[in-house]
Amino acid sequence: MLEFEIIEGSDLKMQIITTLQSTTAGKRMYAQLCERQIALRELVSSMNTLNHDTMHFCKLINAVGGVHYLCDTGGE
Repeated sequence: MLEFEIIEGSDLKMQIITTLQSTTAGKRMYAQLCERQIALRELVSSMNTLNHDTMHFCKLINAVGGVHYLCDTGGE
């Protein structure tokens, strides 16, 4: 439930996290969840940077009359 962020209310989230951390297995599972969330945030950030850089590259190519079929910016 924490992983899919379907829990509303910070009090309930904290209660679940506290309960998880009360056992060795729960601590391990919560640590793994945190690692997955960090990795996902890093991936999203990398994709945003890549998309931004690609858009600028395509605009540059199109501005100098480059290869239009390579970088179709959708009329931007």
